[in-house]
Amino acid sequence: MNEGASSIHNSILKIHNSFGFDLINGNPPWIKVGWEEAVALGEIDPKLGVKGAKSAEFTKAKQSLLKEKEARKKYLNEFRRSIGTVTFLNSRNLYPELAGVQTNVYKNFIVRSWALLSARGIVGLLHPNSVFDDPNGGTLRKEYFKRLRAHYQFKNELLLFADVHHVLPFCINISGSKRDNIEFNKICNLFVPDTMSKCYSHSTPNDPISGIKDDEGNWSVRGHCNRIIHVTEKELQLFQSLFEEANTDYLEAKLPQIHSQEILKVLQRFTTVSSKLGEYDKEFSIHEIFHETGSQKTGEIIRRENPTYQPKKPEQVVLSGPHIFVGNPLNKIPNKECLNLSTVPCVSTV
Repeated sequence: MNEGASSIHNSILKIHNSFGFDLINGNPPWIKVGWEEAVALGEIDPKLGVKGAKSAEFTKAKQSLLKEKEARKKYLNEFRRSIGTVTFLNSRNLYPELAGVQTNVYKNFIVRSWALLSARGIVGLLHPNSVFDDPNGGTLRKEYFKRLRAHYQFKNELLLFADVHHVLPFCINISGSKRDNIEFNKICNLFVPDTMSKCYSHSTPNDPISGIKDDEGNWSVRGHCNRIIHVTEKELQLFQSLFEEANTDYLEAKLPQIHSQEILKVLQRFTTVSSKLGEYDKEFSIHEIFHETGSQKTGEIIRRENPTYQPKKPEQVVLSGPHIFVGNPLNKIPNKECLNLSTVPCVSTV
């Protein structure tokens, strides 16, 4: 490259590096975007807004309501508006990184923030952890990992966000311009931000590492240097080999919640096992019996109000994940007077 061309090249790099924001920081809205039929119908007939949108009765009421011309017009206008928004946010041209994932506004904020950064810029965002374990989120993770500098995963058990469910995990992520090498730190099972600082200031690796709860049964906020997991291509390849299909790109691997470096060593030992459950996939199969949402619309499954329905016969029970635990097939049976309706079991009517 001659002197003149070199000068032009350096000027272009200088302009590029100065373009965009040096710092973006925020908590983007956690809003799923999609067609909310119950909301649209509730604007027409408020009674439908308080009934279960999954029930067979709701479906019948909807069909009757939409026979009216004005109601049908309002319904279709809301449908077009909603689908238009979803189509924009799902655009492959505007957001190619979000191909295949469920639309949520915070994901669009993530991708847009990268485009607004300068070459040396840093973005810090607080958002749900689902982007790192979504089975369909490999394309987004591939882009995120190349930019990620730090990943801190929280549990909301101490209600830092009072309007967010206490079991919903969220995370703080620091990212920047795309790099050739994967390299970031992660700390999991955090309950307050101060624990992050305690992990980095702690300097005695041989100290005991607290679990998720302390000896008194309280959520642990202690820090430890071995809680910091340094993730590179090597660790992502480990996660891919343990948790993904054989042909999955390691850059698209889901990011497991690892409490300490000692747990990471245990996972590394798993790779030395000669046979894995996945090798026997042709010897068993998985079948869907009841689709919870669809079966409620058809009336195959009904959801009862309090008091919690107590099945009288085994054939009335539909087991779900929380019912099953190690050595305890009757785990998490709801109380007769259950305050959280999400734990009310669905009972088959067929």
